[in-house]
Amino acid sequence: MTVTASTEVTYHFVLTLQTDDGSTVTDDGTIPVQPGTHTRAQVLNAVRAGMLQRFGLTGCSVLFFSLAPDQL
Repeated sequence: MTVTASTEVTYHFVLTLQTDDGSTVTDDGTIPVQPGTHTRAQVLNAVRAGMLQRFGLTGCSVLFFSLAPDQL
């Protein structure tokens, strides 16, 4: 598969956060990414922000982050 800068690729992520009270929360899913446009750090920040909002968290530490193309 040839990927150009304008081709959107679906990536699968797994993210585990430790909350301010010491508990952990893990989420996974897919996210569309444009190679050459988005960076790994931007994807992490977007996924983390979504988790903070979804779980009603105000702060966290990243314990684990995995990001890989979803296509096998």
